Amino acid sequence: MWASYHLSGYYYFEGGSAAISNALADRFANAGGILKLGTKATGIDIEADKATRVRTAAGGCLEARYVVSNASIPTTYLDLVGKEHLPAEVVAKVEAKKLAPSTTIVYLGVDFDYSDLFPSGSHEIILQPSYGRTKEDFDAMACTPEKQSFAITNYSAIDSTGAPAGKNAIALTINLTYDCFDDWGWTRSYSDFNEQKADIAWQFIERAEEVLPELSTHIEVLEVATPQTIEQYTQNPKGSWAGFDVDPSQGLMAFSDPEAHKTPISNLFLAGAWASDGGQSVVLGSGLIAAALVLVTEPSN
Repeated sequence: MWASYHLSGYYYFEGGSAAISNALADRFANAGGILKLGTKATGIDIEADKATRVRTAAGGCLEARYVVSNASIPTTYLDLVGKEHLPAEVVAKVEAKKLAPSTTIVYLGVDFDYSDLFPSGSHEIILQPSYGRTKEDFDAMACTPEKQSFAITNYSAIDSTGAPAGKNAIALTINLTYDCFDDWGWTRSYSDFNEQKADIAWQFIERAEEVLPELSTHIEVLEVATPQTIEQYTQNPKGSWAGFDVDPSQGLMAFSDPEAHKTPISNLFLAGAWASDGGQSVVLGSGLIAAALVLVTEPSN
Protein backbone atom coordinates (compact mmCIF):
# COMPACT_ATOMS: atom_id res chain seq x y z
CA MET A 1 0.00 0.00 0.00
CA TRP A 2 2.77 2.42 0.96
CA ALA A 3 4.69 1.67 -2.24
CA SER A 4 1.60 2.06 -4.41
CA TYR A 5 0.88 5.50 -2.93
CA HIS A 6 4.39 6.69 -3.79
CA LEU A 7 4.68 5.03 -7.21
CA SER A 8 1.14 5.35 -8.52
CA GLY A 9 -0.63 7.91 -6.36
CA TYR A 10 -3.75 7.51 -4.25
CA TYR A 11 -7.11 6.96 -5.89
CA TYR A 12 -10.63 6.29 -4.62
CA PHE A 13 -13.39 4.66 -6.66
CA GLU A 14 -16.64 6.62 -6.90
CA GLY A 15 -19.29 4.53 -5.17
CA GLY A 16 -16.76 3.02 -2.78
CA SER A 17 -15.73 -0.61 -2.49
CA ALA A 18 -19.13 -1.79 -3.68
CA ALA A 19 -18.48 -0.19 -7.07
CA ILE A 20 -15.51 -2.51 -7.60
CA SER A 21 -17.45 -5.58 -6.50
CA ASN A 22 -20.35 -4.68 -8.77
CA ALA A 23 -18.04 -4.11 -11.74
CA LEU A 24 -16.38 -7.49 -11.20
CA ALA A 25 -19.78 -9.17 -10.86
CA ASP A 26 -21.00 -7.60 -14.11
CA ARG A 27 -17.85 -8.66 -15.95
CA PHE A 28 -18.15 -12.19 -14.58
CA ALA A 29 -21.81 -12.47 -15.59
CA ASN A 30 -21.13 -11.06 -19.05
CA ALA A 31 -18.46 -13.74 -19.54
CA GLY A 32 -21.04 -16.45 -18.83
CA GLY A 33 -20.41 -16.92 -15.12
CA ILE A 34 -23.21 -17.70 -12.69
CA LEU A 35 -23.32 -15.86 -9.37
CA LYS A 36 -25.14 -17.55 -6.49
CA LEU A 37 -25.49 -14.80 -3.91
CA GLY A 38 -26.53 -15.68 -0.37
CA THR A 39 -25.51 -19.29 -0.95
CA LYS A 40 -23.36 -20.68 1.85
CA ALA A 41 -20.81 -23.37 0.99
CA THR A 42 -20.85 -26.17 3.55
CA GLY A 43 -18.38 -28.68 2.14
CA ILE A 44 -15.76 -29.45 -0.51
CA ASP A 45 -15.84 -33.10 -1.53
CA ILE A 46 -12.43 -34.75 -1.91
CA GLU A 47 -11.96 -37.90 -3.97
CA ALA A 48 -8.54 -39.42 -4.79
CA ASP A 49 -6.88 -36.33 -3.33
CA LYS A 50 -8.75 -33.97 -5.65
CA ALA A 51 -11.63 -31.55 -5.07
CA THR A 52 -14.61 -32.78 -7.07
CA ARG A 53 -17.60 -30.70 -5.96
CA VAL A 54 -18.82 -27.99 -3.58
CA ARG A 55 -21.89 -28.54 -1.41
CA THR A 56 -24.19 -25.77 -0.20
CA ALA A 57 -26.50 -25.22 2.77
CA ALA A 58 -29.49 -25.31 0.43
CA GLY A 59 -28.63 -28.85 -0.64
CA GLY A 60 -26.89 -27.86 -3.84
CA CYS A 61 -24.01 -29.89 -5.28
CA LEU A 62 -21.73 -28.07 -7.74
CA GLU A 63 -19.34 -30.23 -9.77
CA ALA A 64 -15.94 -28.63 -10.31
CA ARG A 65 -12.63 -29.24 -12.06
CA TYR A 66 -11.06 -26.57 -9.84
CA VAL A 67 -12.13 -24.90 -6.62
CA VAL A 68 -10.93 -21.49 -5.43
CA SER A 69 -11.84 -20.67 -1.83
CA ASN A 70 -11.67 -17.16 -0.40
CA ALA A 71 -13.15 -18.37 2.87
CA SER A 72 -10.76 -18.29 5.81
CA ILE A 73 -8.05 -20.93 5.84
CA PRO A 74 -9.39 -22.43 9.11
CA THR A 75 -12.86 -22.69 7.54
CA THR A 76 -11.56 -24.02 4.21
CA TYR A 77 -9.29 -26.65 5.74
CA LEU A 78 -11.05 -27.69 8.93
CA ASP A 79 -14.72 -27.31 7.99
CA LEU A 80 -15.11 -27.46 4.20
CA VAL A 81 -12.38 -29.98 3.33
CA GLY A 82 -12.04 -31.78 6.68
CA LYS A 83 -9.00 -32.80 8.68
CA GLU A 84 -9.14 -36.36 7.36
CA HIS A 85 -8.13 -35.16 3.88
CA LEU A 86 -5.15 -33.10 5.01
CA PRO A 87 -1.65 -33.87 6.35
CA ALA A 88 -1.56 -33.81 10.15
CA GLU A 89 1.21 -31.19 10.17
CA VAL A 90 -0.90 -28.82 8.04
CA VAL A 91 -3.86 -29.17 10.39
CA ALA A 92 -1.66 -28.57 13.44
CA LYS A 93 -0.16 -25.46 11.85
CA VAL A 94 -3.55 -23.97 11.00
CA GLU A 95 -4.97 -24.69 14.45
CA ALA A 96 -1.95 -23.11 16.18
CA LYS A 97 -1.87 -19.83 14.26
CA LYS A 98 -3.14 -16.64 15.85
CA LEU A 99 -5.82 -14.63 14.08
CA ALA A 100 -5.40 -10.97 13.23
CA PRO A 101 -7.57 -8.73 15.43
CA SER A 102 -10.90 -7.58 14.08
CA THR A 103 -12.31 -4.05 13.97
CA THR A 104 -15.25 -2.08 15.34
CA ILE A 105 -16.84 0.45 12.98
CA VAL A 106 -19.38 3.19 13.73
CA TYR A 107 -21.17 4.27 10.54
CA LEU A 108 -22.74 7.73 10.56
CA GLY A 109 -24.95 9.66 8.17
CA VAL A 110 -24.93 13.31 9.27
CA ASP A 111 -26.92 16.34 8.11
CA PHE A 112 -23.88 18.62 8.08
CA ASP A 113 -20.87 19.01 5.78
CA TYR A 114 -17.66 18.59 7.79
CA SER A 115 -15.38 18.40 4.73
CA ASP A 116 -13.70 21.75 5.44
CA LEU A 117 -12.50 20.45 8.81
CA PHE A 118 -10.40 17.75 7.19
CA PRO A 119 -6.86 18.64 6.05
CA SER A 120 -6.72 19.82 2.43
CA GLY A 121 -6.96 16.89 0.06
CA SER A 122 -7.57 14.44 2.88
CA HIS A 123 -10.61 12.52 4.04
CA GLU A 124 -9.27 11.05 7.26
CA ILE A 125 -8.25 12.17 10.73
CA ILE A 126 -6.66 9.82 13.27
CA LEU A 127 -7.11 10.58 16.95
CA GLN A 128 -4.39 8.99 19.05
CA PRO A 129 -4.11 9.78 22.77
CA SER A 130 -0.35 9.19 22.92
CA TYR A 131 2.70 8.50 20.78
CA GLY A 132 3.40 5.20 22.53
CA ARG A 133 3.92 2.24 20.20
CA THR A 134 5.25 -0.45 22.56
CA LYS A 135 3.43 -3.68 23.38
CA GLU A 136 2.62 -2.22 26.79
CA ASP A 137 1.02 0.81 25.13
CA PHE A 138 -1.16 -1.39 22.93
CA ASP A 139 -2.11 -3.59 25.89
CA ALA A 140 -3.21 -0.49 27.80
CA MET A 141 -5.44 0.61 24.88
CA ALA A 142 -7.01 -2.80 24.34
CA CYS A 143 -10.71 -2.83 25.32
CA THR A 144 -10.36 0.70 26.78
CA PRO A 145 -12.53 3.11 24.76
CA GLU A 146 -11.16 6.25 26.40
CA LYS A 147 -7.55 5.29 25.50
CA GLN A 148 -8.03 3.59 22.15
CA SER A 149 -6.89 5.45 19.04
CA PHE A 150 -9.30 5.55 16.10
CA ALA A 151 -9.76 6.88 12.58
CA ILE A 152 -12.45 9.31 11.46
CA THR A 153 -13.13 8.88 7.75
CA ASN A 154 -15.32 11.29 5.80
CA TYR A 155 -16.11 9.49 2.56
CA SER A 156 -18.08 12.48 1.28
CA ALA A 157 -14.88 14.52 1.21
CA ILE A 158 -13.63 12.40 -1.71
CA ASP A 159 -16.85 10.98 -3.17
CA SER A 160 -19.86 13.27 -3.53
CA THR A 161 -22.08 10.29 -4.45
CA GLY A 162 -21.87 8.83 -0.93
CA ALA A 163 -24.42 11.17 0.68
CA PRO A 164 -26.94 13.87 -0.35
CA ALA A 165 -25.62 17.38 -0.94
CA GLY A 166 -24.65 19.13 2.29
CA LYS A 167 -24.53 15.85 4.19
CA ASN A 168 -21.68 13.44 4.97
CA ALA A 169 -21.09 9.70 5.23
CA ILE A 170 -18.62 9.24 8.09
CA ALA A 171 -17.08 6.14 9.66
CA LEU A 172 -15.21 5.75 12.95
CA THR A 173 -12.87 2.75 12.80
CA ILE A 174 -11.59 1.36 16.09
CA ASN A 175 -9.39 -1.58 17.11
CA LEU A 176 -11.72 -2.99 19.74
CA THR A 177 -11.62 -6.76 19.29
CA TYR A 178 -13.91 -9.76 19.54
CA ASP A 179 -13.15 -10.60 23.15
CA CYS A 180 -13.73 -7.13 24.61
CA PHE A 181 -16.57 -6.34 27.03
CA ASP A 182 -17.54 -9.94 27.82
CA ASP A 183 -17.70 -10.69 24.08
CA TRP A 184 -19.89 -7.59 23.66
CA GLY A 185 -22.80 -9.40 25.33
CA TRP A 186 -23.17 -11.53 22.19
CA THR A 187 -23.70 -14.74 24.16
CA ARG A 188 -26.27 -13.25 26.56
CA SER A 189 -29.05 -11.73 24.48
CA TYR A 190 -29.63 -9.60 21.41
CA SER A 191 -30.75 -6.66 23.56
CA ASP A 192 -27.59 -6.87 25.71
CA PHE A 193 -25.48 -6.92 22.56
CA ASN A 194 -27.26 -3.88 21.12
CA GLU A 195 -26.95 -1.94 24.37
CA GLN A 196 -23.25 -2.73 24.67
CA LYS A 197 -22.36 -1.70 21.14
CA ALA A 198 -24.51 1.47 21.35
CA ASP A 199 -22.79 2.50 24.58
CA ILE A 200 -19.34 2.04 23.04
CA ALA A 201 -20.36 3.84 19.83
CA TRP A 202 -21.51 6.95 21.69
CA GLN A 203 -18.25 7.10 23.63
CA PHE A 204 -16.36 7.39 20.36
CA ILE A 205 -18.86 9.81 18.86
CA GLU A 206 -18.29 12.10 21.84
CA ARG A 207 -14.52 11.77 21.44
CA ALA A 208 -14.81 12.58 17.74
CA GLU A 209 -16.43 15.91 18.66
CA GLU A 210 -12.93 17.07 19.60
CA VAL A 211 -12.38 17.65 15.87
CA LEU A 212 -15.97 17.55 14.52
CA PRO A 213 -17.96 19.93 16.75
CA GLU A 214 -21.54 18.95 17.66
CA LEU A 215 -21.29 15.72 15.69
CA SER A 216 -23.77 14.00 18.02
CA THR A 217 -26.46 16.57 17.19
CA HIS A 218 -26.21 16.04 13.43
CA ILE A 219 -26.64 12.26 13.26
CA GLU A 220 -29.44 11.01 11.00
CA VAL A 221 -28.21 7.44 10.52
CA LEU A 222 -26.23 5.36 13.02
CA GLU A 223 -25.09 1.77 12.51
CA VAL A 224 -22.46 -0.13 14.48
CA ALA A 225 -20.47 -3.15 13.31
CA THR A 226 -18.64 -5.08 16.03
CA PRO A 227 -16.28 -7.99 15.38
CA GLN A 228 -19.29 -10.27 15.97
CA THR A 229 -21.15 -8.42 13.20
CA ILE A 230 -18.21 -8.86 10.84
CA GLU A 231 -17.99 -12.55 11.73
CA GLN A 232 -21.70 -13.03 11.04
CA TYR A 233 -21.63 -11.40 7.61
CA THR A 234 -18.22 -12.56 6.36
CA GLN A 235 -17.92 -15.91 8.19
CA ASN A 236 -14.34 -15.00 9.14
CA PRO A 237 -13.50 -16.50 12.57
CA LYS A 238 -13.82 -13.79 15.25
CA GLY A 239 -14.34 -11.25 12.47
CA SER A 240 -10.69 -11.44 11.46
CA TRP A 241 -11.02 -9.80 8.05
CA ALA A 242 -7.22 -9.47 7.68
CA GLY A 243 -6.55 -13.21 8.08
CA PHE A 244 -3.76 -14.54 10.26
CA ASP A 245 -1.95 -12.15 12.56
CA VAL A 246 1.13 -10.47 11.10
CA ASP A 247 3.55 -11.80 13.69
CA PRO A 248 7.18 -12.84 13.11
CA SER A 249 6.71 -15.75 15.51
CA GLN A 250 4.34 -17.49 13.08
CA GLY A 251 5.82 -16.35 9.81
CA LEU A 252 4.93 -13.54 7.46
CA MET A 253 3.13 -14.37 4.23
CA ALA A 254 4.37 -12.70 1.06
CA PHE A 255 1.26 -11.28 -0.58
CA SER A 256 2.59 -12.00 -4.08
CA ASP A 257 3.76 -15.57 -3.35
CA PRO A 258 1.85 -18.16 -5.45
CA GLU A 259 2.88 -20.91 -3.02
CA ALA A 260 0.75 -19.27 -0.32
CA HIS A 261 -2.29 -19.77 -2.57
CA LYS A 262 -1.79 -23.50 -3.01
CA THR A 263 -3.16 -26.25 -0.76
CA PRO A 264 -2.35 -29.94 -0.22
CA ILE A 265 -5.25 -30.61 -2.63
CA SER A 266 -3.80 -30.13 -6.13
CA ASN A 267 -6.86 -28.46 -7.69
CA LEU A 268 -7.96 -26.43 -4.65
CA PHE A 269 -6.56 -22.91 -4.43
CA LEU A 270 -6.88 -20.07 -1.94
CA ALA A 271 -7.63 -16.40 -2.55
CA GLY A 272 -8.17 -13.40 -0.32
CA ALA A 273 -6.67 -12.02 2.86
CA TRP A 274 -5.92 -15.44 4.37
CA ALA A 275 -3.66 -16.36 1.47
CA SER A 276 -2.04 -12.94 1.16
CA ASP A 277 -2.83 -10.02 3.46
CA GLY A 278 -5.69 -7.67 4.28
CA GLY A 279 -6.77 -4.76 2.10
CA GLN A 280 -8.80 -4.58 -1.09
CA SER A 281 -5.98 -3.99 -3.59
CA VAL A 282 -4.02 -6.87 -2.08
CA VAL A 283 -6.87 -9.38 -2.21
CA LEU A 284 -7.68 -8.36 -5.79
CA GLY A 285 -4.10 -9.27 -6.64
CA SER A 286 -4.57 -12.49 -4.73
CA GLY A 287 -7.47 -13.37 -7.02
CA LEU A 288 -5.24 -12.85 -10.06
CA ILE A 289 -2.67 -15.24 -8.57
CA ALA A 290 -5.33 -17.89 -7.94
CA ALA A 291 -6.63 -17.50 -11.50
CA ALA A 292 -3.11 -17.92 -12.90
CA LEU A 293 -2.62 -21.09 -10.86
CA VAL A 294 -5.81 -22.55 -12.32
CA LEU A 295 -4.65 -21.76 -15.85
CA VAL A 296 -1.31 -23.55 -15.44
CA THR A 297 -2.62 -26.58 -13.55
CA GLU A 298 -3.55 -29.80 -15.32
CA PRO A 299 -7.34 -30.30 -15.05
CA SER A 300 -8.60 -32.93 -12.65
CA ASN A 301 -10.60 -35.81 -14.06
